[in-house]
Amino acid sequence: MPLRKLYLELTSRCNLDCSMCYRGTWSDAEADMAPGLYDSIKAQALGSPEPGTVVLGGIGEPSVSPLFADALESFGRRRLVVTSNGIGYGDGLVEAVARRADLFMVSIDGLEDTYRRVRGAALGEATATIVGVLEARRRAGIAGSNVGVQFVLSRDNAAEAEGVVELAASLRARLVVVSHILPQTPLQDASAMYGRVAPDDARRLFAALRSRAMRLGIALELPRLEPNTERRCAFIEDDAAVVTADGRVAPCYRLAHAYPEYVLGRRKDVLAHSFGDAATASLASIWAGRAYESFRRAIYANRYPSCIDCDLVDGCDLCRDTSSDCHSGQPSCADCPWSRGFTLCP
Repeated sequence: MPLRKLYLELTSRCNLDCSMCYRGTWSDAEADMAPGLYDSIKAQALGSPEPGTVVLGGIGEPSVSPLFADALESFGRRRLVVTSNGIGYGDGLVEAVARRADLFMVSIDGLEDTYRRVRGAALGEATATIVGVLEARRRAGIAGSNVGVQFVLSRDNAAEAEGVVELAASLRARLVVVSHILPQTPLQDASAMYGRVAPDDARRLFAALRSRAMRLGIALELPRLEPNTERRCAFIEDDAAVVTADGRVAPCYRLAHAYPEYVLGRRKDVLAHSFGDAATASLASIWAGRAYESFRRAIYANRYPSCIDCDLVDGCDLCRDTSSDCHSGQPSCADCPWSRGFTLCP
């Protein structure tokens, strides 16, 4: 299969310093994508029918990149998804997002006080951008909403989850995506609302969220509350790849950067893994590389171990990082919270 979905990280910089973001624990230097590299990727992506979907996101905030405005115009010819905090948008970017983005996902993790505590900014700045985008679509005669809201759930903001669903509906967002916090510290691990057995309070919260969303007529995506046998990698099934700001081609967000991760109380060091460098090789040749193809086949067929279910996990050195697994797979996806449905991305 060809590369059908491209996640493009225009920058790893951000205009906020959110308390739950794993930019706070990684070791990578901040980087902006070089214009020459960006032009090469753009030419390749637009020079063939695929990828049909482009996501402007990554770990940085795409709107702070000097390439963002061009990317909106250029990749608006494809299905274009933008993931953003919605802060700092001028009128020009608001108009461009309204016209070019098929889905504009804005992160809102609480109401006024909680939002400011988590993100260090005023909630009104993000909601003003949403209102501006939808008003610009109305003026341009574009039907429907292109706005979604992403909510990162933990015990610290769970009480405001229903309020955020109500806020999203009042802003005319078309969906809310709830994702569990990705724990990078023991404290964050303790605040996660999933476990080996789904917590009763989390079950009650999710039932309330489903009911509220149904009454409000807004689509809602919820993560799993406990691990089960089924594992699914959306990056693999969508035939997707991630190009980081420095040009490395990673198979997913999890392996795009290095950071510590806590899996049900156990620390694991996630190591950045690249199957090629877009600065020196074409995306097509990297995608068709033997190692990358073999990796995708193994993950798609679930031919990789599950550390969570293994009796030997407490004494196994392979569980300490993502370099390899006990089936000789490289890199290891055996603890991945995305495949377990704990972490969700557009």
